[in-house]
Amino acid sequence: MKIRKIIALIILIGIIIFGYFYYSKIKKDKWVEEPPEIKFSEKREKEVWGEILRGHNPGLFYGTPLYDLADAMSGLPYFRNEEKIEKLIDEVPKEYINFQEQKFGTTIGHFALKTLNYSAIRKLLDKGLNPNLMDKSGEALIITINSSDTLINLQRI
Repeated sequence: MKIRKIIALIILIGIIIFGYFYYSKIKKDKWVEEPPEIKFSEKREKEVWGEILRGHNPGLFYGTPLYDLADAMSGLPYFRNEEKIEKLIDEVPKEYINFQEQKFGTTIGHFALKTLNYSAIRKLLDKGLNPNLMDKSGEALIITINSSDTLINLQRI
């Protein structure tokens, strides 16, 4: 009798967790279709993502083939799976390699730089990433990469 209650409780918890993630995905899928002035409002970002989207947040690429790559690159450097990241870079469709997200205008290369993933930047450049594309603040990847601090870090890898 006690075991049945425990099993029922575990099933109930599982249903609640599944329901939460399913509902969260529905909200994110709806968010992708909204116009930028609505979806990038503080209120809407907090409602969907639980926080304001910053330049290092993979949610900026949600709804594109770059989201899984951005998500894989967003973790702490020592815990990232570099093999998975390389595989995801290889799978990026050619038409998305220079895709600029709507909020900041950053490419996946800018994102890799913000998450300090220099090996991913090299791989993306080999795949055809344009380092001259500027984000909305006027920063181009080539300029940032050629800064002295970045060059020192690039020489380490």
